[in-house]
Amino acid sequence: MSADEPTQEIPVAQTIAAYDDQAAELAERYAKTDTERFFRWHADLLPEPPAPVLDIGAGSGVLADAFAKRGYEVAATEPSSGMAKESLRLFPSNGVLYFGEALPSLSILKATTGPYDVVVCDAVWMHVPPSDRPEAWDSLAELTKDGGLLTMAVRYGPHPPGRPMHDVDLDDFVAEAAANGFAEVKRSAPKPMPDQSDGSGFVRICFRKG
Repeated sequence: MSADEPTQEIPVAQTIAAYDDQAAELAERYAKTDTERFFRWHADLLPEPPAPVLDIGAGSGVLADAFAKRGYEVAATEPSSGMAKESLRLFPSNGVLYFGEALPSLSILKATTGPYDVVVCDAVWMHVPPSDRPEAWDSLAELTKDGGLLTMAVRYGPHPPGRPMHDVDLDDFVAEAAANGFAEVKRSAPKPMPDQSDGSGFVRICFRKG
């Protein structure tokens, strides 16, 4: 492939299937996420419970569960049935309302719930095909209240084998957010992946809508 040829986009269904295949292993790993660290870092940004919170791409359910235990009204969407099954096993009976949808459309979610004071979208954007991102931004804008918080952990660096991903340019990402009414209010330092030596990691960026 020449440098001028576009990179082939990976269908969302292929990504979901990859997570289904690895659900048990990944959910156990993700369930060890330090949620206390998340809440400390967001302490000056989060509203008081029981504000409504949406977790897009909830994975193991660890963060949705942590919000619910703090008294927030939580909805979550996880398109991988394998990951959703694991989340219910790991964090049962927590009152989180689950949907089986993926960006970009989230049509059932938009038709039946929201908007939300807080929208979390962690480790998701690299799975959204670039051609779907304008619609995904439309969905995020519709689901976030005016003045609400959108917090996103965005991956950088090489992609792991077996989990299809697309590149994310952070400058383009922030510019797209601004074009859709989201102003950046906080950004973390790059955080390398502890189990990777290839230079990959995540940056968390928080936005206010409106």
